[in-house]
Amino acid sequence: MNRKDFLKKLGLGIAGISIVNNIPACRNRDALPRVDFTIDLTDPTYSTLNATGGQFVFTNYSILVAKGVSGYLAVSSLCTHQNCTLNYQPAQDELVCPCQGSRFNSQGGVTMGPATSPLMVYATQQFGTQLRIYTP
Repeated sequence: MNRKDFLKKLGLGIAGISIVNNIPACRNRDALPRVDFTIDLTDPTYSTLNATGGQFVFTNYSILVAKGVSGYLAVSSLCTHQNCTLNYQPAQDELVCPCQGSRFNSQGGVTMGPATSPLMVYATQQFGTQLRIYTP
């Protein structure tokens, strides 16, 4: 191997390592801010969450909260494909991206692309009229 070939392969190797190490961590769960907050279900802003299949709400943490058929769900409100704001469809118990049509189940899993990454899912606990939402 001559010097030119060696330097070419070395440069490609370094470039490959650099790309892999610098992929944005925006979808890395460890890179997302941890949350732990409580909402009052008697507050008019959140009272629609008392009914199963009722309206969903967005918190100031970009979290969509809804009461689905299996209880409360709290997930990132942004599609993992192009960061469009998701809508919750209670009849299907799924989240839909209005921009590209990606669909997610209530556990945050992708059920239809073009999105390939799941949503960040937050844990919920209800204490009377208080609903705690936190990073597990």
